[in-house]
Amino acid sequence: MATAGGAGPLAALYAQYGNHPGVVGALRGMVAVTAGLIAATGAGTQCIVRCADGLIGWFLPS
Repeated sequence: MATAGGAGPLAALYAQYGNHPGVVGALRGMVAVTAGLIAATGAGTQCIVRCADGLIGWFLPS
């Protein structure tokens, strides 16, 4: 299988199957999961900074 401009096998697979409804749905689901994980990490970090009684709460702005 030839690669799309030398970009690699993943780019070639996306170029070939990127418009398939199953692939589109899977990618949308992965994007949603990634966004949720980023939001949860940010919320968790914010709670740690604001709620910490130790050194972390002392030197990080709240």
